[in-house]
Amino acid sequence: MLKGAILRKTINANDWYKVFYEYIPEKSDIIIEKTIELNENEFDDLYNSFLEDRKYITENKDKMWKDEKGWHMLAITNKARDTVICIDSENFDYNRCCSILKKHDFEWIYRRRCNCKGCDKKLDCIHKDAFRRMPREIGGLGLCPKLKDNTDPCMEKRV
Repeated sequence: MLKGAILRKTINANDWYKVFYEYIPEKSDIIIEKTIELNENEFDDLYNSFLEDRKYITENKDKMWKDEKGWHMLAITNKARDTVICIDSENFDYNRCCSILKKHDFEWIYRRRCNCKGCDKKLDCIHKDAFRRMPREIGGLGLCPKLKDNTDPCMEKRV
């Protein structure tokens, strides 16, 4: 299970880190409902300003909530950055609650995305259960057929 400090209404990533290191909040369970890969400009814009309305948040409000299992969130990433921003809008159009993680701590989401168990392509896949199937950003070779043909249902690319 992924765990992260969820902070509410921080202005930007620098503010999030300041609050995090000042108060060292307890970590909560995070369940990623969808991963969205932004281009560098969009990612940097989010990183520097959490409180602006964003179309991809509005379009995915149904994928963010909190229950007894934990926080169900969107994971926002970019290939060139080593940071993942997990967000919950609390039904608003902006990043109201978030956790910031390093990509190496976030590797499990890629394992979920490139999970061979239950994959309809695994019978013919020569990369089944091999690390080389994983995305390049975490050290794999990006050879998973779901990554190659963009049929991964958990990933949305906004490039």
